[in-house]
Amino acid sequence: MKQSTRSVTGHVQRTGFGVFHCLWCVVRWLLFGLVAVCFFIFVTIESVLALEKGEAPIPEGKSQGSLSGEDVSPQRIVSINLCTDELLLRLVEPGRVAALTRFSDNADVSTVWEVAQGIRKTEPDIESILACGPDLLLGGRFSNREALHFFQYSDTPVLVFDVPKSFEDIYRDIRRLAEAVGAEDLGEDIVQKMQTEMAALRSGEDSPQDVDKKENHPVRAVFFQSEHYVPGTGTFENAVMEAAGLINIAAEFGITGYGKMDLEQLIAASPDLIIFSGEQKKSRTVRGEGLNHPAIKKALPDVKTVIIPTMYLNCGSPASVKAVRLLADVSRKLVSRTQESSSRTLI
Repeated sequence: MKQSTRSVTGHVQRTGFGVFHCLWCVVRWLLFGLVAVCFFIFVTIESVLALEKGEAPIPEGKSQGSLSGEDVSPQRIVSINLCTDELLLRLVEPGRVAALTRFSDNADVSTVWEVAQGIRKTEPDIESILACGPDLLLGGRFSNREALHFFQYSDTPVLVFDVPKSFEDIYRDIRRLAEAVGAEDLGEDIVQKMQTEMAALRSGEDSPQDVDKKENHPVRAVFFQSEHYVPGTGTFENAVMEAAGLINIAAEFGITGYGKMDLEQLIAASPDLIIFSGEQKKSRTVRGEGLNHPAIKKALPDVKTVIIPTMYLNCGSPASVKAVRLLADVSRKLVSRTQESSSRTLI
């Protein structure tokens, strides 16, 4: 009987110890899981905040400098942003490109659509990118954040580019990507060619008489977009307008970034030129309120309009010089017309 009692007691003790051990295992794994979740949340927040600033945190051992420091340049480059498509295809041969965005071969929005023909297209999600086997991933500030975050903490180098606000930003982006793909000399050639063309547009193509005309009769313009949005200071559109010698009315109004200008303000500003992009020109709102609105026709009967092809403005690239040239040509014609009109009035 005593032996039986001791056996039961021992069984109870072993059972109690087993339950305690199981509970401790459960608690331990819960604590481990909690720590892992906290770490993941911290890393995610850090990555998102960096992307908000237009920067991409690159883990240790994957700095931007190390991308070009390796003996072998990347041979399977994947781009998930149209603007990196544009720069990439100007710097490397198609055989080194594993995939581009589905917009890269669209002639309405891409300036490299011919070169992009025949290159694999990918969606910007993790699974699609993994299937391409990239050894360098290129993205933009507004690209798929989940995918960028995933690859930034993998073995694949990642470069994220912000939206350019000036031509200096474009030059910086070209040099940065050129270094990453081992094409520094070509990148510098592209930058120097752009700078030469821009310098020619600013002064080389104008005679002293033309310069005097521009100073006496500056062309005031507004870049009219959907829902009355206009780009002010700190935008790439403003940089293009200034490079073409135009005065941006939105900047005069104190607009920074993208703000709104209603029809009354537009009429009161009395622009010489209203600028549209090819894509925005198709918008019913822009077409109706910016071009055919009765108030505009009545108050601004002589205002001129110009449409810039969408592909010249979608991204900061060498093609952006064409947008400047187009506006500079229009500005020169308007200045000449104003000068001739003033001369006839004086006579």
